[in-house]
Amino acid sequence: METNFKWQEGLSCPSGYPIQVYRGWLEGPLVSNGVNEEPNSTTSIYGFGTTTGIGDWGENSSGMSQGEKPIPQRLNCTWYSYVEDVMYHIDTELDYPKMVKLFNEGFQSNVQKKGKVMTTYKHITVGFAPGGVVVVWLKGGQKDVEIGRYQGKKAEISAKEIASLDSHERLLFDPADRERTLKNPKIIAPEVQEANKNKPIPYGLWDSYRIKYNWRPTAVFVREGKVQDELSFALFNGERETLLEKEFAKNEYQERAIPRSLGIRWWDKNGQGYSGSFIFDEKEIFDAFKELRKKNPEANIDLEVKINPGSDYLGATLKNGTAVIPLKKSKTNVFESSIVTREYKYNWHPVFTFPEGEKMPDKIYFLSHTLGQSLAEKKEMNLPLQENAAPSKISFDYSKADGETSYLELIFKDDEVRETFRDIEKLKPGAPIEMQVKIGKSYNSCTITLKGNGKELPVKFTTYQN
Repeated sequence: METNFKWQEGLSCPSGYPIQVYRGWLEGPLVSNGVNEEPNSTTSIYGFGTTTGIGDWGENSSGMSQGEKPIPQRLNCTWYSYVEDVMYHIDTELDYPKMVKLFNEGFQSNVQKKGKVMTTYKHITVGFAPGGVVVVWLKGGQKDVEIGRYQGKKAEISAKEIASLDSHERLLFDPADRERTLKNPKIIAPEVQEANKNKPIPYGLWDSYRIKYNWRPTAVFVREGKVQDELSFALFNGERETLLEKEFAKNEYQERAIPRSLGIRWWDKNGQGYSGSFIFDEKEIFDAFKELRKKNPEANIDLEVKINPGSDYLGATLKNGTAVIPLKKSKTNVFESSIVTREYKYNWHPVFTFPEGEKMPDKIYFLSHTLGQSLAEKKEMNLPLQENAAPSKISFDYSKADGETSYLELIFKDDEVRETFRDIEKLKPGAPIEMQVKIGKSYNSCTITLKGNGKELPVKFTTYQN
């Protein structure tokens, strides 16, 4: 397996508990130089100033390194916790085999949605929480995975070493600078300063975030609708998941930490697309998971998202067998999405007919909003039935009977072509639809018809010939 990848270092800390790395490195595997063994690479994680923690636990603050380098095997770091006024040190082995495996496996990208495109992680993030807690994650944007939890020990920097530092570095040991940092609204938000005032540091909180339950997210409609095969959620322990296509279809119960937020997309019965999100109340959802485990420790848990008939309201409920706990304090947001509307998928395929005597094109480029690239790569004339969005354009070169080569584009208007597809599909959702494309002897004599559910409808389009 490969052990070198393009990745960048990152730092994290909880909101309200800023830190600064005094000295620190992510070190690669040891290699012999003929005299002793040294790391084959070192990536610095200090010199970035104060890590603010504005954002969620696990939120990445990017570093400065570039390019391909070895996956690290060790963390060697000394850092300062401003709120505790304590210096910590850690020198520990990381779970190198786990990181190598995850980097090599990668995961399916959701960025272009043009077939199954694999990607991998972009950051190795080190998180520091009060009490010397250290957590390391691999982060890839749509998928973030915890590598391990480690424990630092209190440390002291000698007066001699402090005296040898330049004036900027010595600020880290200046009590006045510490006070300025703790009062800085750009480092600790005013509302967080107020909320934490005169309260003890919640040692152990970030370990409680790592407790896992066997659960899965589900979605139900009060009436008709269809959920997009992509669902993402962030967890309190700093991890993140995105369920795509096959994973979404399986939607298996898994041991996961408790969710902090969740994003979902869907279509109503008319094909209008929506995006919705939840931010869960921390105390409410933790209490609910604990209560369900207490009632039935062995039962799986469903986090059920309910979408109302008008698609203007979302509700969330935790279920464990017969026990049901509504999550009433969740913050939700719903809005219409033109992007999601364009991505509605129908069960259809195109069939092309060319005038007698004319040479069939070697390939037809069929562009839709979801699978255009992969269809072009397959170079198939008549594609099999598959779930795909309505098309935006068909283009190809073909030779006429007189030997002349022509390039032709058939261009669809999004709203019109989707409306035609909906008129066919609404008779029986999911039933197969055939797009019959008949190419005439002249570019303006082409016809396109949708056929399915015992119905035929003409499709409007414009042409471009070159």
